Amino acid sequence: MRNRILVACVGVPVILVVLFVLPEAFTPALIAVLSVIGTYEALHAIGMNHPRIALYTALVALAIPFWVYFGEPRQWGLLVLLVYLVLVFAEAFVSRNEALLEEFSAILRGAEIQMRPTVDDLAAYEDWKSCFQSGVVEFAAQCARGKRYPISYMRGLLETWREANVTSLEAAQEYQQRPRESGTRPQSNAPKNPALNYEQREYRNEDFEDDSYIEMAKAYLARQQAEENGGD
Repeated sequence: MRNRILVACVGVPVILVVLFVLPEAFTPALIAVLSVIGTYEALHAIGMNHPRIALYTALVALAIPFWVYFGEPRQWGLLVLLVYLVLVFAEAFVSRNEALLEEFSAILRGAEIQMRPTVDDLAAYEDWKSCFQSGVVEFAAQCARGKRYPISYMRGLLETWREANVTSLEAAQEYQQRPRESGTRPQSNAPKNPALNYEQREYRNEDFEDDSYIEMAKAYLARQQAEENGGD
């Protein structure tokens, strides 16, 4: 706080000198410097500690006062703002993906899964974060340990939990233990195929003792052999 008071004590006289003593050409320079300081303080206050975004913002804040002072065409100013917005959007997109990659990779490493997530995997992870409570994705990774395609297994597992309205870690653990304890999978509520709704025949051991088909086959082969011998 003391440093800010000292800066104000020095800065206010400087501003007065620039505005009332120095030539008017120093005014846009003063405004540009104040704009750069203001944008830096604003970004720092909201936690935007990104060096490149801070640099882009400072350059635009530095250029606007001179653009207004020299009366440059509006098209150039709009072009600069467009380039600035594109750069900020690109930096924000890359930063978000880097943060997601670091989080998801840490979860996979914790489950001893040596795979690098793809862009689609990061999009799925971001969706999982909004649907499930803390610890659910980590538990899914533990369940996928040792699988041939662990991330694909996690996708299927988490989609199954979502359809079953399982969103907490405790519910997911209980859901996974339920089929193992009963020894069978939960029965599906889907309607049965009516074409299979008939009484099937029950076979006995005596049914397999009838070798009449074998005898018929032997007689047929003997007749074929006799006809061939007679033709010769």
